[in-house]
Amino acid sequence: MTKQDRTIGQALDAFLRITDEFPVSKVANSEDVEIVNEAVQVDLNFRDLFMGLPNHIDINTCVEIVSYFLALSNEKDKVAYYSILSSYMFELGDTELANSLIDEALKVNLDYSLAKLLKRVYAQMPSNMFIEMRNQLDHKVRKTASEMKDIKLSELVNA
Repeated sequence: MTKQDRTIGQALDAFLRITDEFPVSKVANSEDVEIVNEAVQVDLNFRDLFMGLPNHIDINTCVEIVSYFLALSNEKDKVAYYSILSSYMFELGDTELANSLIDEALKVNLDYSLAKLLKRVYAQMPSNMFIEMRNQLDHKVRKTASEMKDIKLSELVNA
């Protein structure tokens, strides 16, 4: 299978393998990391899967997983992971680190919509409301990812 043939469904399977295995192994299969990173970069919904991950595994493990992706990413791909990690820090009550990570994201891409949105949210919303919002959206995000399973990643535009 070539990179052009990879689908959302394959990326979702890789994402689920990583989130199942990482808490024990603390590493992820390099091919799984590659396809998940590709999906995060081209599909906003896939990035949002990471945002909802604390609904399924411990948030500290979520921090470890996203930090792992951040460490393996090239500079332009880091913006998504800075933003996701920032949301976890906000949930954990570390607003200073959350804002610092958003600033890092905006240094990479000043126009990154999630980073700009989170910057506004942090200024206006307590973390418990943010968690409620995540809880409400997560099942919709996962349902959409499943419905899109046959779409090729190469057919999607950059997030």
